[in-house]
Amino acid sequence: MATNDPSPLSGTSLLELGLDEITAPDEGKDTWAEAGRTLVDRVSASMRQQREANERERRDRESSRPLSERYDYQFEQDGASPQEDRQHGS
Repeated sequence: MATNDPSPLSGTSLLELGLDEITAPDEGKDTWAEAGRTLVDRVSASMRQQREANERERRDRESSRPLSERYDYQFEQDGASPQEDRQHGS
């Protein structure tokens, strides 16, 4: 082997040898970072969908309750606070 032959360990890029990204698609890409971003995107989308579903369920549950359960009209009707009731009742 001649001394001027390039060593396979010299780090010559496939792109430098004339190959394009079709023949060397992963050259120069950080596949772990790309996989990490994909995972984060999927988890974020899943969490967003779950939050939206929880919010819809809470709104549906709240809207199906009677008004008497949704709002406490007792204080408006009695005109007395719970502390006053306890003081007069004891």
